[in-house]
Amino acid sequence: MENAKREHCNSGLAFGGNKLRKLEYIIPDAIASNADTLVTIGGVQSNHTRMVAAVAGKIA
Repeated sequence: MENAKREHCNSGLAFGGNKLRKLEYIIPDAIASNADTLVTIGGVQSNHTRMVAAVAGKIA
């Protein structure tokens, strides 16, 4: 395999992968709307909720 997409390596926010790519669309809209709260739901070990918390910490 010559070309492989390594999405888990694309972030300084731990291992983002496709979770971070999804947030690239949601977060700018929240900022543009002057939102002051992000709400997400997931299990205790959810990587998605971990990424939302990391991104929220960076934009706060």
